[in-house]
Amino acid sequence: MATILENPSTTNLKFAHDQKAASIVQTHEFNPLQERKHKRTIDESSAAGDKAVPSKKARVDSATEHDIATPRTQNALLVTPERNYRVETSFPVPQDLAKDEIMIRSRAVGLNHIDWKSVEWNFCLPDFPWVTGREMAGVVAKVGSDVSHVKPADAVWTSTYYKDRRAGCFQEMVVVPKHTVFAIPECIDFAAAASLGVCGLTAAMSLWHWLDIPMPAASNSASTSSELKEKPNEKDVLLIWGGSTVTGQFAIQLAAQAGIEIIAVCSSSNTELVLSLGAAHVVSYNGKTNYHIIGEILCLARGRLTKAIDVVGNDTARQVLKVIEACGRPVEFAPLAFISSKDKVPANATIHTVEMKRFILDTKSEKYGAKLNEMVADGSVKMPKIKLLEGGLDAIEGGLLKLKNGSLAGEKLIVPIP
Repeated sequence: MATILENPSTTNLKFAHDQKAASIVQTHEFNPLQERKHKRTIDESSAAGDKAVPSKKARVDSATEHDIATPRTQNALLVTPERNYRVETSFPVPQDLAKDEIMIRSRAVGLNHIDWKSVEWNFCLPDFPWVTGREMAGVVAKVGSDVSHVKPADAVWTSTYYKDRRAGCFQEMVVVPKHTVFAIPECIDFAAAASLGVCGLTAAMSLWHWLDIPMPAASNSASTSSELKEKPNEKDVLLIWGGSTVTGQFAIQLAAQAGIEIIAVCSSSNTELVLSLGAAHVVSYNGKTNYHIIGEILCLARGRLTKAIDVVGNDTARQVLKVIEACGRPVEFAPLAFISSKDKVPANATIHTVEMKRFILDTKSEKYGAKLNEMVADGSVKMPKIKLLEGGLDAIEGGLLKLKNGSLAGEKLIVPIP
């Protein structure tokens, strides 16, 4: 996900639709007792377009790619050759699946910075018209012959890759590889599940894959597997700059459960939230210069910093590099936003380029989504606050503009798809 940029294009993203459609209507937190009544029944009839979903018994017996008819066309938000957005009401729906693929009828999509950046800066757009969007939740409409872990009418979430137009989440029917699809835990709904595919997985893979922080053992097994890494030294310290961002919130919880001592940088208004998620120390940036913030971090770390994550951008990544240089000891750094190739990287820093395409391209990465899903299901990972943006696909442009303007303050923006 981290990309080194020389001179990214500053061409403006063109918002063609009326932004009045992008109306934020609700913010909510999730209480497992209240949300355990999962909204699946009302959505089952839409899994196959206008055709009714078979009975429960029929679903169990008929989980093959040929059993549920799919619509021929769908609504889709297209990126045009001029890099405008246009809602197309008769975009073709793929009719054939590979044996290891799953088609999902969308019920909610998550909006992420990569969505507007890829269009504005003209990257990750292999052709035109293209369909973007990286995470969603919905109802299984159709499965390939080698798929057995989910079946038609199951509620699922996924994370997708930009190189397959069928996998773009800003359309009603999405086709993805089976190893990227997970059943939604009973304790959350479609909106919350739609936040796992980018922010949740990015935090998980940054820690468990790139920064080599151990994954928790399976809840029903002993920690004896040769694949489990040793617990980190109790003195290890992780710096998370952007602790109140949605990705930061996930990262704090996952790192805290691994026994890491966390220093989080965020606004003073989010101190209580960040501490409640497991951060040992919070450094607020309000009213302080970068010099003072760095000094406070160094005092708290006391020479024990071994790993760092930045979730904000170029300037904050630069400040993290200054912290690392001042530490003197080897530190692994995962800049999750953009970092400039012109920045001086100190000799004691190891930079990890977090590329979330690895989740899609490497089937072994399924374990990261499965573990994250398990931790959500057992309550050891709390979901972020969700802002719902009504208006369906027509509302996405306005939502991306809100995201670009930075007005969400640690809340995840989700668009329900009717």
